[in-house]
Amino acid sequence: MNYPKINSLNISILGAGWLGKPLAKALQTQHKVKTSLRDREILQGTDFYSCDVLIISLPPRENYLQNIKNILEQTSQKTQIILLSSTSVYSQKRQGKMQLLGEDALINAYKNYLILRLGGLMGYDRIAGKYTQGKEVASDSYTNYIHRDDVIQIINALVGCKVQEKIFNLVCPEHTSKKEVYDKNAKLFNLGKTRFLSLEMKGKKISSKKVRDFLKYEFIYKSPLDFHQ
Repeated sequence: MNYPKINSLNISILGAGWLGKPLAKALQTQHKVKTSLRDREILQGTDFYSCDVLIISLPPRENYLQNIKNILEQTSQKTQIILLSSTSVYSQKRQGKMQLLGEDALINAYKNYLILRLGGLMGYDRIAGKYTQGKEVASDSYTNYIHRDDVIQIINALVGCKVQEKIFNLVCPEHTSKKEVYDKNAKLFNLGKTRFLSLEMKGKKISSKKVRDFLKYEFIYKSPLDFHQ
């Protein structure tokens, strides 16, 4: 991948958890990075929001929308805000509705934003089928997963780009069935099998073509069957 070189930036990451911590480590090779370890921390009265790029990686909990609004009040319009949202906004589930409200708050109050809707985050200790082993699920469905390494590479490529008012889906290009992935992982990690009561495929395939075309990005892991090779 050949992206244009950019000068060192001051980057703040709000929510340095399973994704945020390794993301910070990757960005630190070129930029100055500050992180907040606590996802509910709003950090009022600090210089945390005085940065070139603010990456918001907060889970959609009860105070999610208010946190987003508080963050926007403290952030300059010159700062590039990258909001890590989720493809769950396409569903009618509560988590997706909360994240969509957070997206709307950003869009209505800010111009220099980039929204990344992440698919199911996998890789390393996150193994599809691990928490359903030995259990029954109603039906099979298409996967909309993405490996953490690809998320980090894409964010690294987007940081500092003069791009705003964009929304990208981040999911692998290939959509296998959950049963395929779960069965493979069951063998690979000696897990109990997940029993699918129906093999009828449910759900939608979410496309990441927009971000792939924009960055000319080649995924490291094109299929969730490749995550744990």
